[in-house]
Amino acid sequence: MARSATPYKFLAIAFMTLLITGCARNDNDNTNSNHNLRWSPAKKTGDYKELDVEVENRTGTTVYAVCFTYQRTYHTSRWHWDKSDVYELANGQHATIDIDTIPDIIDRDTVYGYLAIFSSRDAAEKAIYELLDSRFKIDLDLVTNLKGKTVVLGVERYGFKGEILDHDFVKQQRVDGTTPELDFAIGNNLGTAVYVTCFVYQRKEDRAVWRYDKTPVIRLEPGQTSMIDVDTIASKYDRGYMRGVLGVFPGDQEKEAHEVTYELLEPENKIRLGQLSDLSGKKLELKVEQYGIMGGVVDYTVKPIAFPPGMER
Repeated sequence: MARSATPYKFLAIAFMTLLITGCARNDNDNTNSNHNLRWSPAKKTGDYKELDVEVENRTGTTVYAVCFTYQRTYHTSRWHWDKSDVYELANGQHATIDIDTIPDIIDRDTVYGYLAIFSSRDAAEKAIYELLDSRFKIDLDLVTNLKGKTVVLGVERYGFKGEILDHDFVKQQRVDGTTPELDFAIGNNLGTAVYVTCFVYQRKEDRAVWRYDKTPVIRLEPGQTSMIDVDTIASKYDRGYMRGVLGVFPGDQEKEAHEVTYELLEPENKIRLGQLSDLSGKKLELKVEQYGIMGGVVDYTVKPIAFPPGMER
């Protein structure tokens, strides 16, 4: 008697049905999807994170600014240095340097940049990152960290080096009057005119390194008192660690006072002040102190200073 093939056919059909339905893609199930959102360019909306750089010129002259960013526009493209358009900024003028839109959030947050400043448009147009003069480029580090800040360009005179390009990162909605100042008063009890300047070891906002900054040179006549103007540092931590070294020069050494840098400051012209926060609300008075065979050496004392009503610090 022949065996019926019906049960076997049924099993074969059932197996094929399970195989087909099990392999079919379920568009509503994203649990095991290998799709990665990083690979899809995001659409630009009103709150899309742009990397445009805000720049303000306070150098006293017209400059030409260009930004070099190390980036890749899409996930599959190579990383490379990209150059923005050249922007002309008259003194006091503000500009927004347009940086390429980076759709990928991870790539966008790892874009580094340098701002290059030139005195002529021709030099700015011809510039490439690899040949930038270190004197005229500003390290922006991670460009995304500049959100809500403006790169303020300025010129600073530093001893015999003359005028050098300087900059600061200024928050755009800073509330004035909330940051304690480290300016201090200085009086001359030496009996003769002197030139004084202060070298301040500081780190300006968002900069990676600490360095010595030189305050303007002032002349003090005998018995005269003046103020040493120290940069305003917003960070409480950085402000607490700022230290000062006073440079004092005889009244006939004006040139030396202007041209000296911290590195070339001689011991006989150097007075270490320690933490500048300790001088807050006080007056530093220069005096002559006799020290054995060395004779009279310049020293100082620190005394409280009384401010007029309404001007207390």
